[in-house]
Amino acid sequence: PEAETEIAAGSLTEYGGRNLALFHLSTMVELVAGLTLLATLYLGGFGSGVLAPLLFISKTVLLLLALALLRAAATRLRIDQVAGVWWRYGALLALGQWLTLVVVL
Repeated sequence: PEAETEIAAGSLTEYGGRNLALFHLSTMVELVAGLTLLATLYLGGFGSGVLAPLLFISKTVLLLLALALLRAAATRLRIDQVAGVWWRYGALLALGQWLTLVVVL
């Protein structure tokens, strides 16, 4: 999900046609490769048994669906909106995590 005004920005402005398609394809391949690593390392890995490949593929597809939905929902956010959300919630969560670490340790 990209708008026309968002396409004409950044380093990909100079590319068009086949070269632009290759850049987008490489980004998607990198995303899928990273999600398979994430599913392998943090979601129980490949496993064993007859249904292991199906379970691994379903984990990867669910992660891909979640990231695609996140990208589609956050396409029109401006920098000030993202920074506002970060300072409002993310900084409080980070401070709470530090406080928890200090109390536990």
